[in-house]
Amino acid sequence: MARRMSPGTSSKYGAIAGGFLLACAMAGFCAAPTKGKKVWNDLTSEAPETRKAAAAEILANRRGESAKILELAEKLIPVETRNGTVKDLILLLGSLRDAEAVPFLVRNLTFSVFYRETKRPQTIEDQLPAVKALADIGSPSLEPVLARAESEDEEMTHRAAAWIWRSVLGSERAGMVLEEEAKRAADPAVKQRLRAVSGFVKTLP
Repeated sequence: MARRMSPGTSSKYGAIAGGFLLACAMAGFCAAPTKGKKVWNDLTSEAPETRKAAAAEILANRRGESAKILELAEKLIPVETRNGTVKDLILLLGSLRDAEAVPFLVRNLTFSVFYRETKRPQTIEDQLPAVKALADIGSPSLEPVLARAESEDEEMTHRAAAWIWRSVLGSERAGMVLEEEAKRAADPAVKQRLRAVSGFVKTLP
């Protein structure tokens, strides 16, 4: 099922990523940050190989940090008293645009964090942090999210999938692609689920 996808939406949590990673590293959970100014100077070197090596070093450190954050989230998600921490970790994975986290996020698509102390209604992306993270990651999230939505009848799963698709592709395009997928689906149950997701694309606030 090949689809052309758009890049992800920008995350309002990007501003906290640096501080969170620093705290994480200081606590010993994350990979050590790139040390010294040399790597940053090398990024502006006139030698292409030097620039390439500097970029590789920065990416390696980022991947290491992302992997540690994912490991922490997986460890803490069963602990109900740490739901707020898990939410922050999930949102951070989205801010880092970590496509390697997509399977974990899809598995925990409907992981909910409620705030009993507030009387305001929670939006879907606030209640379900994986929804926001997957939307921030963008295109790599779309097919895995839809595969889950096609396989179950839970309304919350369909609403979550609709929010992600609409955030990444926009309402008009997401609805159009989902309707085409529904038309092509041979299984009547899958067709119905896809149409449910498409309907939520149009009606979600």
